[in-house]
This record gives sequence, structure tokens and C-alpha cells, in this order.
Amino acid sequence: MNITVTLTNSFHNTTASIILKPYDGPPVFGHGRMMISHAQVVRARKALCGKTDCQCGGIFGERGGTYLSVVNKDYERRVIIDLPTSHLVA
Repeated sequence: MNITVTLTNSFHNTTASIILKPYDGPPVFGHGRMMISHAQVVRARKALCGKTDCQCGGIFGERGGTYLSVVNKDYERRVIIDLPTSHLVA
């Protein structure tokens, strides 16, 4: 089941939506995890901040609001998310 999450950056007053998909890779990162493709991470970072020298947000360029708990990256550079320890804002 895919989950759409909207991330915000309160410093730049921007938003970006990303799709979390069930992780289908090797079980080394655990079962029940979600993943975000590398391309989505790049698009979100560009939409939320876009400045290469800015350090206003996290891995996605997010600041405030929804927080995704990043566990690791896999061999395809997909970001692995632990949903139970993430903070999702409705």
C-alpha cells in the first residue's frame, strides 16, 4: 500500500509531496519498512529548498511538520523509512 506524504519547509515556505512504497529489497533493513526512490528525494529537495549551499532542512529539504525516520539507503540509493518512528502530520 503506497502512502502519499506532504513535506514542508517552514523556512522557505514550500511544500512537496512524496510517495512512500513498501520496501521490496533484501530483508537486511527489516520488514515493514517503506522506501522512497532516489529521484523523489532529489525532486523533494529541489522543491523544498533548491539551494545547494543552504542547510535549512533535513535529507529531503524538510523543516517542521512531517518528519520521516530514515533508517538507511539501499544499493539502488533508495531511502529506507521506518514508519512507526516517523512523525506524520495530517
